[in-house]
Amino acid sequence: MRKIHEIYDFSSKRIQKPKTIPTSFQKETKKVVLVALELPNHRRWQTLESLQELKLLAESAGFTVDKHIINKREVPSPSYCIGSGSVDSLHEYCKANDIHSVIFDDDLTPAQMKNISAKLDDVIVIDRTEIIIDIFAARARTKEGKLQIELARLEYMLPRLTRQWTHLVRQEGMTGGAVGVRGPGEKQLEMDRRQIRERIHSIKKELKLVETYRSTQRKRRKRHNIPVIALIGYTNSGKSTLLNKLTDSHVMVADKLFATLDPTARRFVLPNNQPILLIDTVGFINKLPHQLVDAFKATLEEVRQADLLIHVLDVSDDKAEDRLQIVRKVLKELSAYEKKVVTVLNKIDCLISQDGLLHLERETMPCVPISAKTGQNLERLFEVLSEQTRDYRTFGRLFIPYSHHSLIGKIYENGNIRKQKNCDTGVYLEAEYDRVLDGLLESFIVKKSV
Repeated sequence: MRKIHEIYDFSSKRIQKPKTIPTSFQKETKKVVLVALELPNHRRWQTLESLQELKLLAESAGFTVDKHIINKREVPSPSYCIGSGSVDSLHEYCKANDIHSVIFDDDLTPAQMKNISAKLDDVIVIDRTEIIIDIFAARARTKEGKLQIELARLEYMLPRLTRQWTHLVRQEGMTGGAVGVRGPGEKQLEMDRRQIRERIHSIKKELKLVETYRSTQRKRRKRHNIPVIALIGYTNSGKSTLLNKLTDSHVMVADKLFATLDPTARRFVLPNNQPILLIDTVGFINKLPHQLVDAFKATLEEVRQADLLIHVLDVSDDKAEDRLQIVRKVLKELSAYEKKVVTVLNKIDCLISQDGLLHLERETMPCVPISAKTGQNLERLFEVLSEQTRDYRTFGRLFIPYSHHSLIGKIYENGNIRKQKNCDTGVYLEAEYDRVLDGLLESFIVKKSV
């Protein structure tokens, strides 16, 4: 039976280390082996690319990748995912090379996890979902983020409890008492399951309140006619760097996967005096675990409800086109594929050749090549965003009498005056302004230029 390095403490409702850790886990270098299953409908480059991403995930979690193994099969093994002979070879390699963990690139069923753990003795067996959840748990900072991760972790743990607990002795119902009162009670496993279900129910109630709060915020934004723009993209593509550059914020930026976990909203005013709300979201990834999609429903709802999406794509990445397809696939999963999207081709300052950039420009219209780090070509991005948010503005020719001169100040505050001409009895304006002013200005609209 696998000796688990983490247990769930129901009294404090958090993951904590056990008091004694097996000596096999107390290693300075946490060496891991990556394992991928290759089926007939898989292409080798896809398998290698997925393994490369898993390697980045492992390194983000603090592991050192020692080796990767690809097992070709017609169908996954119900017992081990990979072949039983491959598991035996893996056991020998781990034993000979002091391997700390084995990470599978695909999700393992509870039975597969249990069977593989039994064969690999003290080596920790992890699947793709588990390592992503662990990384998220380490990066969460806000209460909402921590709740979302706890929910994802508990939903992942629930069907896998048999590999985490070995104390399946029956508890006595009561000590002493009449015949028929004392009984075997519940198994510890059943108690644990009930506690986890209760905690899941409690977390969902708390997150429902968060969802209600976000919904109220969105209604308030609509009343103020402020377009909401969500920054989306593959993890580590430069979303936070762009947010910091535009809004002079100090959101954490790091060259690692999932540096941003908790969503950040910042107000920004375009050069045409159009205010917008930019929301930085969690980065997408291939094979996004469904537990995380469900747990982050309140956060990812910002993507669904946004008026416009800015897809930040790292064009210096030689797999940029594959990343583009992954983001589009995730948008479909989130029911946000039909949203208006402006693609920002980021990191052009890191490009050696322009060939790939030209191809991506044709694939992602409307798009803007920029460098979020240096600020290169941001003016063009502002122009595109102004065009895409034009529906929030009214263009009008107005004649404002001097007796209503205060309205001109409101237009300056909430719009952009293109032409102004002082006349005998008032001021003629050609301006675009926020639709919230339509009612105030309707009676001052003129049809012809002056």
